[in-house]
Amino acid sequence: MDSDLQLAGTLVHLGHIKEARLQELQHAFEELAPQTPLDAQLLIANEIDELPLLRAMQKAYEIPFLDPETLSNINTKSALIFPRELAQKHQVVPYGAINDDFFILCAQPLNKETVRKIQQRTKLKFESRLTTSIRVAQLLKKLYATPLPTYATGKLTLPSPQKINIQHTPPLPIEVSPPRVSLPFE
Repeated sequence: MDSDLQLAGTLVHLGHIKEARLQELQHAFEELAPQTPLDAQLLIANEIDELPLLRAMQKAYEIPFLDPETLSNINTKSALIFPRELAQKHQVVPYGAINDDFFILCAQPLNKETVRKIQQRTKLKFESRLTTSIRVAQLLKKLYATPLPTYATGKLTLPSPQKINIQHTPPLPIEVSPPRVSLPFE
């Protein structure tokens, strides 16, 4: 299952967003910035705060998230042992070691083949932790001077909801009958 669809289903199930609003956002971003991941769309549109989003991502992907407050503790030397092209290609950030475990940050789950390729290339055993796509892009810029994608620059804004032209199916006319009231017999 596509990870954005998996996240969307979880967000709707948890009541964080309505399915119709997700469709509106998808339509708006298709025109504005088509490669924008769902988590970034939601943050840019101010539909959800980062922590509830990370909790939903954790539930959807069954991977723990890393507290955004700890991202400043990233070990910049980890970039020396983790090749830039791997980080960029797979959109992962080498966070560093915590208690002898090496962590990489990602915004979407990595498939087993990708994990195998990264481990084979780096000779590192690692665990994944979630963060948002925007944070991944910002950390890749910090560690490897990677250009930021449009969605992570902070300059992307959505038009007002009135300007988002969405085709709605008109509601079917419903006949409303007057309510039936039964009066007690006297």
